[in-house]
Amino acid sequence: MKHILKNITLTGVAVMTLGGLYSCTQDFEDINTDPNKLVVGQLTPYNMFESLLYGAANNRYYDAWYYSAEIVQHTATNSTNSRISTYTDLNNKFFDCTWSRYANEGANAVHMYDLAVKDMDEACQAIALTIKVMAMEELTAAFGDIPYREAFQARKTGNVKPVFDPQKEVYEQMFADLDSANNLYAKNPKFDRTTMDGMYGGDMNKWRRFNNSLYLRLLCRVSGRAEMNVGAKITEIMKNPSKYPIITSNAQNATVTFTGTTPYANYFYNTAPDNFSGSHRMSQQMVKLMTVTETAEDGTISQDEVDPRTDVWFYKYVGATYNPYKLWIGAISGGTPAEMDEYNIGTSGLSGAVLCGATVPITLLEYAEIQMIFAEMAHKGIIEGGDQAAKSYYESAIRASLDRWSGMIARVDDWGTSTKLEPFSTDVINEFMSSSLASWDQAANKDELIGNQKYLLLFYNGFQAFHEIHRTGYPVLKMGGGTGSNNYTFPTRFSYPTNTIGTNPDNANAAIKRQGWSENNMRQPLWYSRQAIESGK
Repeated sequence: MKHILKNITLTGVAVMTLGGLYSCTQDFEDINTDPNKLVVGQLTPYNMFESLLYGAANNRYYDAWYYSAEIVQHTATNSTNSRISTYTDLNNKFFDCTWSRYANEGANAVHMYDLAVKDMDEACQAIALTIKVMAMEELTAAFGDIPYREAFQARKTGNVKPVFDPQKEVYEQMFADLDSANNLYAKNPKFDRTTMDGMYGGDMNKWRRFNNSLYLRLLCRVSGRAEMNVGAKITEIMKNPSKYPIITSNAQNATVTFTGTTPYANYFYNTAPDNFSGSHRMSQQMVKLMTVTETAEDGTISQDEVDPRTDVWFYKYVGATYNPYKLWIGAISGGTPAEMDEYNIGTSGLSGAVLCGATVPITLLEYAEIQMIFAEMAHKGIIEGGDQAAKSYYESAIRASLDRWSGMIARVDDWGTSTKLEPFSTDVINEFMSSSLASWDQAANKDELIGNQKYLLLFYNGFQAFHEIHRTGYPVLKMGGGTGSNNYTFPTRFSYPTNTIGTNPDNANAAIKRQGWSENNMRQPLWYSRQAIESGK
């Protein structure tokens, strides 16, 4: 990009370089309001669009690989040098980086919106609102109460200490912004720079579907709170496809594609697949959910039931010494050095051949997630249809996820040569759907089945699985012996960064007190979470 603004905070605006990650080094609540230091030239909303789109995608992919997958036990390190899965490295630096990335993303979206209003460009206005909500929901779902109504107003009002809104009000404001965006998309405005849009090519109908599907994600997030009355809104969306079109197939997934040439490249464009995989291994939790491991009377171990996606996301170590039965083996999450030495021999690795590369696309929201939302809502009676409809939605979600990953790039065994994967056959899909891993009819606990399978289909989707575990309580994760830094419990939230509290102490501390927290730590329940609801908070 030609025009670059200094990265700043929830108080103002920021522009990032195209395709890169937002800076984690800024003083988060500071703002330089001297316009002479902002080199903006003739900045237009299109000057900001690519940074927002590609940056948002790469933000979530980076977070998935480096943080989220380890935190939620999609993967587990086999190296004692990494302390993410033990939560030791979930410290103030991490909190500040995460807060800053998504706050800056939201700030850029607001700036793009303001520029679009000035230019009377309704297409860019709508897209900016959609991206703003996507960014801000990441913040509130992870941290709790955040500034929303007064956020990013420093250029307009001089307010550098915004009030933190209660999480309930944050969601209500995000719903209003998504409704506003939907109304703008409904006008079918023209997006003038279609080649800039690596997700939908400027197709406003598809952007509208993404916006309203994002709406469903947010409604699902707060569905445990009866006062939000989400059933009525979800039903309205479902019954009015002309007013609220949503994603109805994988062809409409919110997937950002890359040419492979910088800056239009996946964040890991310059990373070798084996370095990408590195110490990231398949976790014991994933082996538990994706395979059925049985031991015969003669001691032979087999895995006759296996989720087809296992072969896409991971690769086996098949050496006879450590894996004589050629099994999927998971590494322990959050283990002590002694536990890792005992359990991490011969573990299966993360597939860099599939997940790493300059042109590897990044999906922000997919059809399978929408169908799983409907399955849960029908099963819980929040929308009509009961378990008969829930089963149909659930099976549609699983098939959509399998279809998305079917025939992906390659498989690697023992760090060897990549081999092309064949698309999943109808027989393979049907066999999996009838297995004890995925069968609706065999599941005694439908809430757990839905929660576990949603956790799987959110693989490599930023912090979405992290948020969902808070909301549903599923899957039930086993804490390793090395997680003492968080009292051997799964983190319930991210802590407000010290910069945020230090530069806006009155409002930040008021938010902590209002949420009933005795401390600003990772053991306080969020308003939308199952833990808070069941405890009556």
